[in-house]
This record gives sequence, C-alpha cells and structure tokens, in this order.
Amino acid sequence: MKGISFRPEMIIALLEGRKTQTRRISANYPYGLYYVKETFRVHPNDVDYAESQDPPDFVSVPVEYKVTPLDCDGFHDCKWRNARYMPEHFSRLKIKITNVRKELLQDISEEDARKEGFDSRQHFMEYWEKLYPSQLIEDVSSWTANPFVTVIDFEVLNWKGEPYAPKQFAEVTP
Repeated sequence: MKGISFRPEMIIALLEGRKTQTRRISANYPYGLYYVKETFRVHPNDVDYAESQDPPDFVSVPVEYKVTPLDCDGFHDCKWRNARYMPEHFSRLKIKITNVRKELLQDISEEDARKEGFDSRQHFMEYWEKLYPSQLIEDVSSWTANPFVTVIDFEVLNWKGEPYAPKQFAEVTP
C-alpha cells in the first residue's frame, strides 16, 4: 500500500475529523487506500523495527507520534523521523480516496476550505502561503500565481481500515 504524508497540524485535523480533503501540487493519486504518514519516533530499544518493512508486534513496539506525544521514559533520547520515512506498519490512520479532480487553487470554496480542516477560505489561503511562500517564476506569492492543483476527497479510516472515530485533542505545537 502506498502512503501519503501530512504535516503535523493536518494530522490533528484528521484525528479530530475536520479534514476530508487535501490539495497537492502536481500529484497523481489514483482512487484506493493509502496509509497516512506522519512524524514519529520509535522507542530506542526497538529502533531496528523503524528500518524494517516487517510489521512488528504492536504491543511490544511503542511508537510515539509528534502530535500526540506519550508520557513514557526513553522516547526523549530518540530523534523524530520525517513522515516520508514512516513504514506502513507504524501508521495509525488510512485514507480511502473517493474523488480526484484538478482545479485552480483560488477556486476553493468556503465549504472545501472546511473540508481541508480550516474554518474559512481566508485561513486556508494564509496556511497555503506559509507552505509555499513564493513561486520561483516572477517571485509572486503561490496564492497569486493560482496554479492548478489536484483536489483529493477521502474518508478517514483507522489502521484496520474501519471507519475512524474522531477525537478532540489539546492544542499541540508541532
């Protein structure tokens, strides 16, 4: 199964049930199931599992996720691993892509901004400009450049592939 990475603040939106859509520049995601990649670390006694492609025994291999830290000894000595390197067996969420389309970035509606996990189109725009401060061509803001983006609608599932029950989380600084 292929994975799809999300930034920490978007992981919180997924976990809380506020995110069911994402926009990607030059992305090709066919319909299907994807595991969600996020920033993580493995307990130092089990670091070999982080490099392995074999699923570990989930009871014996503690994994800490950056947005929902554990109160455990030992993790503080471990480095965080970039989401792109997360193996499938450490993922706690999956998404099932239900629709894919292309559109201009600025065509996002208020409803779609909420599906992206934001409370308004304005907040989505501000977040986008932080992620992509300027285009290389003509040094204009990425929002002003208005590129075509791939819009991906999805359902959030738990690691077993069942419907996910959202939870509320305290504000976490990624």
